[in-house]
Amino acid sequence: MKSMIIKTLVAATLMMASAIAGFSQTRSVEHDFSPFDAIEASSGFKVSTTASDSYAVKLTIDDILESYVECYVKAGTLHISLDDKSIPKDLKRQYKGRNSADPTLVAIVYMPTLKSITLNDNSEFFNSPNFSGDNFNVTLNGTSKISDMKIVAKTVNVNLTKNAQFTNANITTEGDLAINIEGKSSLSVNCAAENLLMTTTGSSEASVNCKIERKVDLTVGSSSKTTLKGSSGSFELDGKGISAKVDAIGMPAKNVVISLSGADASVAPTGSIELDLGKGAEITYSGDPSVKIVKIQNATVLRQ
Repeated sequence: MKSMIIKTLVAATLMMASAIAGFSQTRSVEHDFSPFDAIEASSGFKVSTTASDSYAVKLTIDDILESYVECYVKAGTLHISLDDKSIPKDLKRQYKGRNSADPTLVAIVYMPTLKSITLNDNSEFFNSPNFSGDNFNVTLNGTSKISDMKIVAKTVNVNLTKNAQFTNANITTEGDLAINIEGKSSLSVNCAAENLLMTTTGSSEASVNCKIERKVDLTVGSSSKTTLKGSSGSFELDGKGISAKVDAIGMPAKNVVISLSGADASVAPTGSIELDLGKGAEITYSGDPSVKIVKIQNATVLRQ
């Protein structure tokens, strides 16, 4: 009996050692697909793209996870992820446990045009060429990240949730640039557009250096922090019952309209400013604009 127990323990130890060794070995797999112009990646995949007339993916992954990789095209979108429900619990503990090493999950995507990128979990998108086209969409969830992305399109939509990060981006659009950031997400972008339509909520942080032809329309909520620099034809700021902070003193705008309560904002009107302020709002403005007061109720207005 004692001999059997020892043999069983030795076998279990060898199996664990084999699994750990397998986890450190990688392999590359290539797949060809039908046409797609959008990517959605999850499970911590690191994704990059290469311009090509073909539609294909080269995956570099740990051997032990290969059979759990899902990579397919559906309705014009390339999906890349792990089938988390099928992965055994002991294997999950190896790469999701405390102090565990990140698995190798790399995808190089070959495609002629990209119109939309969606990242979930802790996935990342990097080392990609400039993108151009009619419309472009960026959606980041979880703790996903994109840095140093360059986009040229007629319209661009950016949506961030939870702890996502979209940093050092450069965006040029003929029409609208729409940005929505929530949770604890963060954004930094240089942009040129006809209009900037922006919403910041939660405890998100946004820094935008912009050249806007017509209007910046900003809606703020919760304890978000927004910094705007550059220039705009007009600036509309709205927020109710919140404690957000807006620093737009570095973005001169001819006409500024503010409807705010419970938040702080600094602005730089060069022509006129309209104020509709509720309880707790504090507005600081520079210059010598004409002032129209709709309402100031338990609020503070300061001229810099």
